Amino acid sequence: MVPFDFAYYRPQSIAEATALFAALERDGKRTLYYGGGTEIITLSRLNLVRTAAVIDIKSIPECRSLDVDNGSLVLGAALSLGELEEANPFP
Repeated sequence: MVPFDFAYYRPQSIAEATALFAALERDGKRTLYYGGGTEIITLSRLNLVRTAAVIDIKSIPECRSLDVDNGSLVLGAALSLGELEEANPFP
């Protein structure tokens, strides 16, 4: 359990997420993006992280991408290790 209250947002696009982040920052709220959450939960329990808002990016398709572009492997920020293992894009 996280020992403080925070606002939770789940935008559907990168544009929505970045606009939301900018608006919250303008309001003086410390905001974190959330792609998996383990680090936020663990560090919050240790009182090393405290935030007023969390923006969950897991619903944004681009953040869950897995692609090869010009010979480079492109991984989205919210792609899970399970999805990566299942796709097995490595030679």
